Amino acid sequence: MSVLPNPKHERFAQLVAVGDKTQTEAYELAGYRPDRAHASRLASNGNIEARVAEIQAEGADHAALSRAALLARMYDLSLKAEADGNWTGAIRATEKVGQEAQGMFKERSEIEQKVSPRDMSDDEISQSLFQNLCLLGVPKDIVALVAAALSQTGEADRVQTGEDAD
Repeated sequence: MSVLPNPKHERFAQLVAVGDKTQTEAYELAGYRPDRAHASRLASNGNIEARVAEIQAEGADHAALSRAALLARMYDLSLKAEADGNWTGAIRATEKVGQEAQGMFKERSEIEQKVSPRDMSDDEISQSLFQNLCLLGVPKDIVALVAAALSQTGEADRVQTGEDAD
């Protein structure tokens, strides 16, 4: 399928495909009087649905190609930097490829502890532990399990008094 013969239909399909407008807003921006029922009816038209899917697929393909091209370029730059003896540049480019392609080399965030656990209540220790684990990217359900386990074993009391774990 290509561009729809009716320019208003084509504009409506483009606006719906982008996804940042409601059907009613897209309908009005395409040149129609605001009418939610008519917008819904037009959106369910088979030609409109097919065109929206086509536009979205083209956008996804373009995004994938652009990302792949950028990754290939970064990889080529890392090889060139390595061949030139520019180890810092090679490492940085390789790191960027790893970040984008595989989710490697995540940025670290500093965890700042301003208060000693000895000066904190069990609830404050639990809250601090929860916040720090979340900053480290530990899923919240795992954090809840850790908190429950600590409260059952009395580990929070040992942390507060500074005793070593066995």
